[in-house]
Amino acid sequence: MVPAGRAHDALLLELRKALEVGIMQPLCAKIEEDLRLLAHATMQANREALPLAPPEEALALLQLRPLRLTATDVVDLKDQVELRLSRHFYDLAALAPQDAEAYARMRSVALQRYGLDLLDGGLPAGSLAQGLDVIDVMRNVHLLATQYCYSLHQQFFTQASNQGEAKIRTITVEHLAASIRVHGYGVINTAVNYSVGFIKRKLEVVAEFLADESVKSRLLADKQWMQGRSCYTWARGVESAKIIRRLGAGRDGVSFLDKLRQVVSQIGNSLGYVRMVRTAGMRSMAGSLDFLEAAPWLGKREQGADSLTNEFLEAAESACSDAAVKEGAHLADAAARSVRRCFEASTDHLNLLADVFAKALARPLGGGVAPRLFHLLVPAMGCCFLDSLLFGRELLAKRAVTPTGAKGDAVLFDDGFAVGVAFVLRVFALDKDFQSLHWFQTEIADSDVAVGRAREAAGLPFQDSQRSAVQAVADRRTQLTSALGQLAAAMEAP
Repeated sequence: MVPAGRAHDALLLELRKALEVGIMQPLCAKIEEDLRLLAHATMQANREALPLAPPEEALALLQLRPLRLTATDVVDLKDQVELRLSRHFYDLAALAPQDAEAYARMRSVALQRYGLDLLDGGLPAGSLAQGLDVIDVMRNVHLLATQYCYSLHQQFFTQASNQGEAKIRTITVEHLAASIRVHGYGVINTAVNYSVGFIKRKLEVVAEFLADESVKSRLLADKQWMQGRSCYTWARGVESAKIIRRLGAGRDGVSFLDKLRQVVSQIGNSLGYVRMVRTAGMRSMAGSLDFLEAAPWLGKREQGADSLTNEFLEAAESACSDAAVKEGAHLADAAARSVRRCFEASTDHLNLLADVFAKALARPLGGGVAPRLFHLLVPAMGCCFLDSLLFGRELLAKRAVTPTGAKGDAVLFDDGFAVGVAFVLRVFALDKDFQSLHWFQTEIADSDVAVGRAREAAGLPFQDSQRSAVQAVADRRTQLTSALGQLAAAMEAP
């Protein structure tokens, strides 16, 4: 113990400086180095690089009793190490949020190897693969629907390559899951609400197009033509597309039929975004399923009742716990319910949206004829879509070899059209009516293959100089048949 007197302050300062330089700093550096080596070896799956045991001198210093310098000054080495490492890890995680998971792993290892209880900084987790933020995408859902193409089976968006940017952006489920972990699960409902407003406006455009007298007359002619026939032919769809295209075009030269096809694709893209957000929410919560599987009664609804069980809160109340314990039990019950809610059927937003719009549109449009003819417009839009898709694939292949001046989206897939058509058919209750057309079983003859509208608009010839006309027709028929089968598979996917 430091004696009282004139040298008290100077000697106490010297002792603290000696402890800081000779013990504290080297001990913290040695423990941090051991934790980093262990965390790095674990992430690299390299067992040979794993430290066998913690340094003995570090364990010995951490097990020392608190040092009493004066009657009021006490130094606890273990407490000081916990404080310094907690502050150090917090600063590093704040500077590099993408490493927050690594520092969380190091905190866990510190408790196991050294018995150090390091504080969690409470910073939101980040990721280098986060990409576009879910809130930014939500606020600009109209840009997502118009500038991106959706892959139904692989669950990601890719940007069309004619947007004037050097790089093509992609949005995957992993990006959205990392963003949801930052903002919280509640952002999913907000994203769905934004998409609902966008889909509502696009459905109004579809209904307005169907209400046009010229379009309605052609669709009624198709309906009469189908009487006594078992299949809506490819040639009939091409003929209907030509007639409807003559009705006019926009200022950019795109026909109204192609604009309607783009609107339907935008509806499908926004629905694909909702589907991806739900999948991302399930993935972000998947790590908590292990705890609920060990206690399957947590967070479940009582049988025959609308109320949810509160196992932790009831246990805390029966044990006469204090207010802090009851509050913690209530939060634990809420967390268990939140995890289970992610995987319930009530969060199947696509079916919920379809049911909501079907009920809303049934009242004002129930007696109208035009919405009930949408299924007869699908073959004409499908011919336009397949033409545009094949041209986009060809353009993408050519741009990969050499730059070309042709205008158009260079794309590989665009499942948004299939999702949008299936959704509109579901909303108008025309699923069975469209299936009765048997359009996907139609045969494409050589006489039905002609120059594509997209190629014609781009000013490109039907066949290259290196191919004959017969070979060009055969290749295009094969491509159309394959793309038609993919469209059918996408529309029939659950």
